[in-house]
Amino acid sequence: VKPGLVILDSLIRFHTLDENKASDMKQLAIFFRELTVQFNCAFLLLHHTRKTSQFGTISDVVRGSTELRAFPDTVLILKRARGSNDMVVDIDKCRDSHELNQARFKIRLNTNGDLWTYEFLGFTEEIETRIEDAMKLITQILETEPLSRKDLITRLRSEGISQRTTDRA
Repeated sequence: VKPGLVILDSLIRFHTLDENKASDMKQLAIFFRELTVQFNCAFLLLHHTRKTSQFGTISDVVRGSTELRAFPDTVLILKRARGSNDMVVDIDKCRDSHELNQARFKIRLNTNGDLWTYEFLGFTEEIETRIEDAMKLITQILETEPLSRKDLITRLRSEGISQRTTDRA
């Protein structure tokens, strides 16, 4: 068998190293680079994300050492768009096409029948996840009027945003 692509789901299941130690993750990166050359194939490593921090960026969701974001050629962050089977994919890093860095595209999961398929819906500038909606609303509110944290939370709750999402945003 000479695959063109090997998918590992999830990365943590395929090693015993400490994902929070840069030296361990560098060792893992070297291992995968050598496999890529030796077998002339690409690797798609699926990795769980962490919850975003209060002022986090797309890049902050990559769990573990920063080496886990540094060594791949491309880093994609997959999120479900609220209330649908549509997904958004944030292109956090794309070494071979820098103009795609920080771009976002939409796909739709089609579950009709036995096989699941994905349909590309195009690139978008729309912000569609609940946390991002809440963050955008907070920014808009604070640009027009200064509010205490308590009043801001009350305002977001009145807009139908959950307590958990409000706290994270």
